[in-house]
Amino acid sequence: MKSNLLTLSTVALVLAAGTMAHAQTTVAAGTAKPAAPSAGLVNDWLREQSPEASAWDIGGQFRTRLEHKAHFGVAGGLDFRDEGGDPGNTYWLFRTKAHVGYTPCTWFTVYAEGRDSFSLNDERSPDPETDRFDLHQAYVRLGDPKEFPLTAKVGRQELSYGDERLLGAFDWNNLGRVFDAAKLRFENEKLW
Repeated sequence: MKSNLLTLSTVALVLAAGTMAHAQTTVAAGTAKPAAPSAGLVNDWLREQSPEASAWDIGGQFRTRLEHKAHFGVAGGLDFRDEGGDPGNTYWLFRTKAHVGYTPCTWFTVYAEGRDSFSLNDERSPDPETDRFDLHQAYVRLGDPKEFPLTAKVGRQELSYGDERLLGAFDWNNLGRVFDAAKLRFENEKLW
């Protein structure tokens, strides 16, 4: 097990070093223009096809992760080692998100995002990582801070503040967190 961990760490280090070296050799000082920010593959393609598509935001995310737990006991509950059961659990986590947003003018946005989360081979029951298709976000944003310092965002939304201990999207989890909220934001040159 330790040799596998050492091998994976070495491979990750070599790949990271190679990426940094490639970036340093391809961008000589003063020769490259900064890349224009991408709106995503689908949005970039749609905007090339038609200028009217710039008001739309269409995209998604697919994430998978393998988790392996050895000698696993549930804190404050059942310890599989005491019961003679298998203390290991190896399973795949899958999460898919798809969203569509529409911003016809600078002061109005409507946004909706669906999420599908599930696991394969998870022996826990009930499975805490599975939530078949669900509405993850759906909100309306009103206001343009460049024109007026107060904006509002109303509906189901991700809230991420600080290190996300009290309020956060908890995005590293297979389900994540969202909040049904009305959020007012005051923003000017000096503070927000």
